Amino acid sequence: MASKIQVPADFGRNHIGAPVHGNLVFKLKDGEEVRANSMILSLNSPVIDHLTTELNQQTLEAEDFRKDAVDSFIEASYTGELENINKANFRDVNKMSHVFDVSWLSERCAVYFEALIAELSEESEYEEILFVVEEARVVLKSLKQGAFLELVIEKMSPLTVQRNYFIKQYMVGFTEFSKDRLDVAIKTVQRDVFVLVEIVTEYLGANKQSIGGNTWHLIENIDLSLCENAVTDALFQVLDDIETVSKEDFKRSLNIFKQDLTKRSVATGSKDRNSPTIIPNLFLSLRNTSTWTVLKMY
Repeated sequence: MASKIQVPADFGRNHIGAPVHGNLVFKLKDGEEVRANSMILSLNSPVIDHLTTELNQQTLEAEDFRKDAVDSFIEASYTGELENINKANFRDVNKMSHVFDVSWLSERCAVYFEALIAELSEESEYEEILFVVEEARVVLKSLKQGAFLELVIEKMSPLTVQRNYFIKQYMVGFTEFSKDRLDVAIKTVQRDVFVLVEIVTEYLGANKQSIGGNTWHLIENIDLSLCENAVTDALFQVLDDIETVSKEDFKRSLNIFKQDLTKRSVATGSKDRNSPTIIPNLFLSLRNTSTWTVLKMY
């Protein structure tokens, strides 16, 4: 529909819920329904316009969204203002604005999110930081947009003490996390990757049976050359103490060590790493061989 009406616009709050206007039904979970006017929503959303005008749909599946988010979305479409938004429904309202391509509403959601970030300080509690980090992660994962995460990283950059303390709490139970959560942690710490290396080292020191997928993901995606030698030496030491390893484990460990050595050499202009006291020899757990024999195989 090529409309001359510019949105956002005030179509009248009093029309919300009017039975005579409610020709479009949002079907929520548990069989609940919310009605709205298809014309008003179409003026705001080219997606809804296409679904109703061209495909003649009279219902929209909205089981993935909270009812208060759907109500907020409809109210915003009717009034041209985003008023009933809070931390509880922000994720769904923001997602609806993108799913239905209501660009002005997406912008208002971004303004709300930016305001939350602006409030962060050295006094912020873990839950306050967790909210913005997790919302940024979800937006990056579901909508493939990294702007929110970039804002979080920029805000937290000077708050290093608070940020690193947050990461230590955020990473509790990391072996069960999704990979995208691990990646967010890596991006958030920026150059202070030692925080994550120490977390991994502590975990492996207490769990020496084997090396899990998430542990490898962290080790292989962290730039170890940003750490002090003592930090990486401690990591390689616990890797060396792992009880159950495979040939692949050894290859990965050796590759990580080589990459660290190369990056440090480039950074210092020297071929020698300062005091390379630990060289991973995980393959020794396969027995009946020697470090030299293993090294000659690669």
